[in-house]
Amino acid sequence: GTTFGVHPYVLLNWTDLLNDVFTLAHEMGHNMHSYYTGQTQPYPYANYSIFLAEVASTFNEALLLDYLIDNSEKEEKLFLMEKYLNNITATFYRQVMFAEFEKIIYDRTEKGEALTSESFCELYKEIYQKYWGPEMNVVEEESYTWSRIPHFYYNFYVYQYATGFAASEELVKKVRAEGQNAVENYLNFLKAGSSDYPINILKAAGVDMNSEKPVLAVSEKMNKILDKMENLI
Repeated sequence: GTTFGVHPYVLLNWTDLLNDVFTLAHEMGHNMHSYYTGQTQPYPYANYSIFLAEVASTFNEALLLDYLIDNSEKEEKLFLMEKYLNNITATFYRQVMFAEFEKIIYDRTEKGEALTSESFCELYKEIYQKYWGPEMNVVEEESYTWSRIPHFYYNFYVYQYATGFAASEELVKKVRAEGQNAVENYLNFLKAGSSDYPINILKAAGVDMNSEKPVLAVSEKMNKILDKMENLI
């Protein structure tokens, strides 16, 4: 979390698995965000909003995945590429799906409509089918998934996983293409805390969240990985 006047900590289990390496990279993204913000901003601004919170963590994961893919053999590449696709599915598309479900529920609440588990199941199954397409056979058990997603019991924020993921993909793209200048902009992002509105902080780092570019960066990355996998196979 955010720190001020003391260095941040990472607490995690370690079992020498690849997932542990990615978890460490992810948490170190949070850590460096907290560290640079705490070192740079005065106490009132030594925090960062949830809209920015998952940018640094997924940025680290994306860089690590790119590095491992570039320095691996065929079977490892395929495994890592599948992991990347799963990350995109879980952190980007699935969170948007969750947000759509949640928004419809809130809209119904504001209209004074009755909310029942049956209506939740029906809606969730309908949206799940929409996102996965007609070829996916959605079993009845899947329609109950809404009840075990803890995010739905908090304030409306799951879409910010997707926006954070999209922003980090755009930042990684810039760092790899532009080099040191993009790195400096990224470090300034880590130092910004809450000294400005989140949209402005990202824009200063080179990511315009009011444009379609960050979203396209994710879909382009996904298509690029799929093409590479097909060529390898």
